[in-house]
Amino acid sequence: NNINLDKMMRDAAGMKDTLSGITDFNTNISLKGSTYEEQMKSLRGMISFNAKNGQYGPFAKIENLIIAENIRESEVFKNALGGIIQKLTTIDTTHYNNLSGVIAFKDGICKIEEITSAGEVLMLHIFGEFDLLKNTIDMKIRAKMTSILVELLGPIGAVNPIRLVNSAAGTNIVTAKAFSFFCETLTEDEINTIPSFENKYVDTASNANRFQLVARGDVAKPLTLIKSFKWITTKLDFDKASALIASLPEQQEGSTAQTIEELIAENKALEEEKKTFKYKLKHLFSKKKKKDKNKADSKIIEVSDKEKTDTNEVQQAETPKVREEKKE
Repeated sequence: NNINLDKMMRDAAGMKDTLSGITDFNTNISLKGSTYEEQMKSLRGMISFNAKNGQYGPFAKIENLIIAENIRESEVFKNALGGIIQKLTTIDTTHYNNLSGVIAFKDGICKIEEITSAGEVLMLHIFGEFDLLKNTIDMKIRAKMTSILVELLGPIGAVNPIRLVNSAAGTNIVTAKAFSFFCETLTEDEINTIPSFENKYVDTASNANRFQLVARGDVAKPLTLIKSFKWITTKLDFDKASALIASLPEQQEGSTAQTIEELIAENKALEEEKKTFKYKLKHLFSKKKKKDKNKADSKIIEVSDKEKTDTNEVQQAETPKVREEKKE
């Protein structure tokens, strides 16, 4: 009991600056062998722990969690990432009030049954596997952030389906249409595994603060581990956002609309213009001109087809002698 987490992580897994704090834990493990590989392969058992008032390393900084591989590589967010990161660095998300979990060991694999973390601005539920021999992880992190963090995310926050439905007007059209690529649909039971903030208002004010991370790779390179960031949503909220996008008018050729509000206004203005005599007259001549052009094109095709037919008939009528003389 009263174990120094930083020292334990360094000694047990060679993980530096990943976790600090004092923890109590219960353990029932056994191992044998003279080398590290032999010991890890033979390691069996389970550990449960409960830590308080500690800190994560750089891995848990919100700017490192949010800027996942799929976010960095997306053209949708490319121009906004620098500004988003700059804003996020002003808020410390690495401190936790409580950290508890259960992990099991077998055949060189540390299975993270469940780890939950409660902080002031970030709540985490972690599960997956850690390969003790390869020093690699494959796990998922389901989390909640406070609304103040969501507000700093700009277009990343805008693709959250709940925020999209509630604040559609000012949302960029391209960003809105990409929302489905950055969502993970879960059941209510799965969502409820994420711890709740002590201040219940943070949870009930909006459910647009839940997200999932996929972490995979070499633990020695913590800043490369986050492969995917997606907003967690229910099927109902996802379907509402999908219906909103499906209801948007088509963007006409020459459109200058950037936001959904501008697109709707532009389409409304076009519908009003279509009712005017000037528009009808203009497009009457346009239709006639297009019709005449189509007729002209048809005649050209007919002439071309006739010429081909005549040529074929002439070739068929020629005697072998005539064709031979033409070759000469």
